[in-house]
Amino acid sequence: MYNNKIGDIVREMRLAKKMTQKQLAEQMNISDKAISKWECGQGNPDVSLVLKLSNILQIDPQELLSGYEKRRINFKKKGEKSMCKQSKKELKEKYKNRVVIGGVYCFKCNITNQTWLRATTDMKGMKNRFVFSVSANSCPDAYLIEAWKQHGAASFSFEILEEIEKKETQTDSEFLEDVNILLELWKEKNQ
Repeated sequence: MYNNKIGDIVREMRLAKKMTQKQLAEQMNISDKAISKWECGQGNPDVSLVLKLSNILQIDPQELLSGYEKRRINFKKKGEKSMCKQSKKELKEKYKNRVVIGGVYCFKCNITNQTWLRATTDMKGMKNRFVFSVSANSCPDAYLIEAWKQHGAASFSFEILEEIEKKETQTDSEFLEDVNILLELWKEKNQ
């Protein structure tokens, strides 16, 4: 048995069922630390627990013990690359060819209408960071902390003011410079 693969399956199946480690542990009458150890590859479930665990996670006990699920097997024909290598190569290519969008955005306190202008070379990533920060009630920017504490995460919004696309010939530093110039123009406009 390969600990980490079993732990990976336990974690994946648990998360697919939207269960916490504690909830799974309660159903199995064990500690959540045991679940954590399995998922971190620091041990395996005791043989006496495998049947109960596989029933809760709705997975075949043999698949769990062997450390893989049948649907994960990549069959390889002669001369054909495995799916994993193809996927990695495709993902790398997709990443290289992605459209990079940067620009100017602001955090806005909807209660006071106060705004904080910012710039980024990754608008999508910044927006995702803001959404995560709101869901975790974790302030995304040091300058917002006081207002964030006073009014709460739900009173803030993320507004895109202007976007620019990175040109194929631009280096990262040239694109960053363009984004910062755009920010300065917006700061002048809002004075």
